[in-house]
Amino acid sequence: MILTDEKLLLTPKLQIIFTSWTTPFNFIKQYVRTQKHSCNIIHWSNSDLESVLNNRLKVFSKNKVINYKDLFASDVTQDDLNAILKLANSTPRDLWHIFSNLLRIQYDKDSLSTKIEKSSIGFALSRFVKNFNYFEYYPRKTNARSNSMDVFSYIDLLLKLDTNTFNAKQLKEKNQLQHSTAQSYISNMEKMGLITLSNPDSGSAQYNIKDPKITHAREREIKIYRT
Repeated sequence: MILTDEKLLLTPKLQIIFTSWTTPFNFIKQYVRTQKHSCNIIHWSNSDLESVLNNRLKVFSKNKVINYKDLFASDVTQDDLNAILKLANSTPRDLWHIFSNLLRIQYDKDSLSTKIEKSSIGFALSRFVKNFNYFEYYPRKTNARSNSMDVFSYIDLLLKLDTNTFNAKQLKEKNQLQHSTAQSYISNMEKMGLITLSNPDSGSAQYNIKDPKITHAREREIKIYRT
């Protein structure tokens, strides 16, 4: 593994730039001398996403569309647009997929329409959540057994919860797990980036579902299946 080869990384005659998704990096982070190497996390804010989306639309429309908001009907609110940006999860690639679904849904509804209607947004977001390639962000080992826990197994556990914030006891009771098993699952989900500790200074650990696709599915009772 290149990132754990200190002799190679510290050689004065060579500069190595390595990029990685957060999830796989978290699995090897304990073996990387992060205090000796620059480990920058790239974060896209909503304004960043809007800017790059506008630039993309401008280029591919040959300057006919310079603001993504012009694609939507007049009854679409800022809250509707915020829901789209939230589901993009600070990732331009996810935003492209969402807009692909928006345009396809609207075309299927009315092939002559020139605006994305409010009623199309909910269908598009649900389709995006259900058809998303979760293994792309949360990979499993190539030699993993078919019955081993993977991202879809963990998503199924989270979808059974009553809220997006939970503790080990609630995860255990909703999924009929042993306490030690629930704790083990929580540890793995936290490492994968599916959940995050919400109260690090409190004695009773509370966790938040981090991935907005899963919170969207849980709140709307959408099932996510392995395809």
